[in-house]
Amino acid sequence: MARASEATGLSILLLLLLGTIAIGQQYQPAIEYQSLMNLRYYENNGGFLIEDLQLVLPQTNIGNAKLVFFDRSGQVVDSVPLRFEKMEFPAFGRLRPASGNPGNVRVGRSGNFIMSIVVDGQTITSMPFSLREQTNSDPFNPGKKFVREGPFPDLAYTFRLLIENGKLKLEL
Repeated sequence: MARASEATGLSILLLLLLGTIAIGQQYQPAIEYQSLMNLRYYENNGGFLIEDLQLVLPQTNIGNAKLVFFDRSGQVVDSVPLRFEKMEFPAFGRLRPASGNPGNVRVGRSGNFIMSIVVDGQTITSMPFSLREQTNSDPFNPGKKFVREGPFPDLAYTFRLLIENGKLKLEL
């Protein structure tokens, strides 16, 4: 009988310990996809401007962070070092180009790419996209541009502003 109560007590202690570990588990930080979708894109040269990436569930200490653009073979095309800024609500933060870096990324060629945010050597968020060079035959607007494709239509949000009874209404 004593052994059975010892085993039951040990089982309960083990369950409590495992429950404590699960409750204390930290969630991994991630970048909001809206931040990646809203990057300024320059179709004349296939480049991006990184200004503000919103981080969800940031860790208390964000070390070395960067936005890296890889080609299909895994080679780095370009990267931008990032700095972390706290926001008023601790569940969110911002990653912005490091001081002295304008945040410009130049891809400038056709192909399949992945943009990834890497923090302390770990990729926290990635998004694939492709660029395709297109030559415009319009005599009034000649030249080339890079058309960007990827998961944008699937992740996009749409809205419209309506005026009903003299009141402005936002519909998502």
